[in-house]
Amino acid sequence: MARLVDQIKEALAAFTRLKTPPALIGGLALAAHNVVRATQDVDFLADAADADALDAILLDLGYRRLHRSEDAANYLRGDEGMDFLFAHRPSATNLLHSAEERETTLGRLRVVSAEGLIGFRLQAYVNNPKRAQDIEDIRSLLRANHRSLNMDEVRGISACSIAIRCLMKSSRTSMADSAPDALLVREAGVPYRLAPARDPFEAWIALMEAVEALCPRWPAREHRMAGKFEL
Repeated sequence: MARLVDQIKEALAAFTRLKTPPALIGGLALAAHNVVRATQDVDFLADAADADALDAILLDLGYRRLHRSEDAANYLRGDEGMDFLFAHRPSATNLLHSAEERETTLGRLRVVSAEGLIGFRLQAYVNNPKRAQDIEDIRSLLRANHRSLNMDEVRGISACSIAIRCLMKSSRTSMADSAPDALLVREAGVPYRLAPARDPFEAWIALMEAVEALCPRWPAREHRMAGKFEL
């Protein structure tokens, strides 16, 4: 833990050269929202406009760039890793700029809100449904913060569209394997009856209920379908 604290302190001191200081979003950020689990992952949300400056800072600190794209970057120095997501869209930049300083086991850090962490975990799960830890993190965040969570804000952080993507993905693949359940509804206190069997169609219906709870109004189509269709 001492090495991890030193790693974070060194990075934070270097981040003062950036226009917008990054905010913690990984497993370490959970502790600031009353969820504790063992992790050594160091994940930050950074302003996309700072990507070049951030890259130069980390290389100066001795990190090696493993990957960098428009959306994310990964760095490694020995066995010390550091990962970044870059904020482009208004919802992500709002999360970054509204991140508050909180007391953590690593000291005082800027940490993304619990609502934002739920959104990021849901996005990660949609990208890779085998990431069971993301589901457990969402469950824990909902349990630990259910009295203070702003579910309207959760919906506003693209959770609605992400859930719909998850629905569509599950309808095209093996729904029994993705097994999304309706934990987003159940743990938030919304009544939900879990089907006793894991029949693929029942799993699909369960996910639809979760989607409806997260986004009671379905988003409008970006493009209307042209032509006349009959069944």
